[in-house]
Amino acid sequence: MKEMPAIVRQIIEDYLLFVLAWCSHYLYEQMRPYWRDEPLVKWQALLDFEPIEQACAPYHKQVAGKPGRPISHSVPKLVRVLFLMVVHAPCSYRQAERRLRSDLLWRSFAGYGLFEEVPDHNTIHLFDQYVCQHHPRLYFDTVLRQIDEQLPQERARPQIADTFAMLANAALEGPTARLRHLTSRLLRALDKVEPTAYETITTDMESLFEEGRLFGWEEVEHPHYWPQERRQQRRQETVIEALLCRELVRPYETDNPRLAEEAAYLDKMIADEFHLTRDEQDKVVAAVLLPAEKRGKFRLCSGTDPEASIRNHGPDKRDFGFNAAVAATDSGIIREIAAHTGSAGDVTTIPGLLQAQQEHHDLLPPTLSFDQIAGNGKTAAIVHEVSNGQTRLIAKPNPPHADDDDSLTPQDCTLSDDGLALTCPGGQTSRRRYRKEQWGWFFRFIAAQCLGCPLLERCRGSQERPTTHRDFFISHHMRFFLALLAHSQTNQFRLDMQKRPRIELVIAHLVLFHGLRRARFRGLAKVDYQMKMGAMAYNAKRLLSLLAAKKREQAPSGVVTATLPGRSLSTA
Repeated sequence: MKEMPAIVRQIIEDYLLFVLAWCSHYLYEQMRPYWRDEPLVKWQALLDFEPIEQACAPYHKQVAGKPGRPISHSVPKLVRVLFLMVVHAPCSYRQAERRLRSDLLWRSFAGYGLFEEVPDHNTIHLFDQYVCQHHPRLYFDTVLRQIDEQLPQERARPQIADTFAMLANAALEGPTARLRHLTSRLLRALDKVEPTAYETITTDMESLFEEGRLFGWEEVEHPHYWPQERRQQRRQETVIEALLCRELVRPYETDNPRLAEEAAYLDKMIADEFHLTRDEQDKVVAAVLLPAEKRGKFRLCSGTDPEASIRNHGPDKRDFGFNAAVAATDSGIIREIAAHTGSAGDVTTIPGLLQAQQEHHDLLPPTLSFDQIAGNGKTAAIVHEVSNGQTRLIAKPNPPHADDDDSLTPQDCTLSDDGLALTCPGGQTSRRRYRKEQWGWFFRFIAAQCLGCPLLERCRGSQERPTTHRDFFISHHMRFFLALLAHSQTNQFRLDMQKRPRIELVIAHLVLFHGLRRARFRGLAKVDYQMKMGAMAYNAKRLLSLLAAKKREQAPSGVVTATLPGRSLSTA
């Protein structure tokens, strides 16, 4: 039989492709009435992905266009595939691939025809990696801006902020294992940037590899079963050999930021955990593990993820990972979310939440509510400074002393309007003041001023004749604390506190339905990206809820609307 001419074969293939595309379009159109209540269909009508597509347009040139990576999927399709994977979290790359192969609604949303080949898990992973590296907050900011366009009143709402723990994608390690891990990371980094230097150094360290003092290859019995003296001896040997390795790598750090970063991790771990003893030649001869209370607060706890640390919120609330800070409106829209290392205090996250909103959305909330840990003058002053006076901190003031302590504090005194005189509760006024660095002033009351004062015991703790002066420290932040204290007595404060539990609902939703209890990635930047993508998915869902509530409010009273596929029923 004669072979078909190439031009005829091409015409038939083009015709078949046209028929298959028409069949795909026809099937999707027939299914739309049954899909109209699906969130994906509503998002397709409400959200515009064009800003994300334009920002990610160089993707094929930077990543997918490399040798061995054919360009088979357009950026607009990949943008929607990544959105699908995030809003259905926790969803892995392989699960997203399988869902695209079998779910018609997913195919339709992403723009794939019924007979088109969908991206595999590796293609989705590469695009996700590209977005994480080049546009980590692109999805979050784009969806939030479109929410503001559809619900303009959301920008003016008061905000509530809080923190929650995110567990690291790593395991805790003991000091010796951590030293070995960090040293191994340093050598691997050297191998990538300076392979020749790596070969030279490892050759010089052959004795270490044979003895196993640095990497412990000869150990059969687990060190947990060793006597304390033997463990201390092995730990000391490991520290000394790690420092030797560190010195061999030092000459190559200048022009290699990645190598310098890995070396800094090792330096910090040794400085935080060990007391070193050196001889006259400045050589380390002994290394002793410091007591727990003297080790660094932000110390590294794992070589797998050096940027994770312990989040200590009480004896039974110690989590190894990251401290996530989130700020949301009282209606439940997340305005900002950020990852911090676990040891970062809750209060230290507040400036970043405000600065990010101002930088990326030109917005500062009228009020920001936080829990009692922020109820001090210093935090209120920081919020005032960062927001240029546009945001007011709402927090329950921290009591100056325990409930059963009736002693007098600086808050019981009265400062003059010019700040030059202080009047104590006993009616005595002092203009003797002494500056304490940049923090404030000590006002001094001499012993003669305290004679015969009825508040002597409350002030000094004794009724005996005073022989020494009495100082009251007045911080520069005192006026902010007094403002917090005065506001806490108002009805508006009680209304604000009634709204505070709503942030717990937001956090619970992020943790339970968007996988933000555990980190998928390692490193602060990637964990922050995961948080912002989870917050984007939450905001997209919250948008549908707010629009539905708005529609119900606008519906005529006495009319109930029920929606069925293909038709609408109204009853009075």
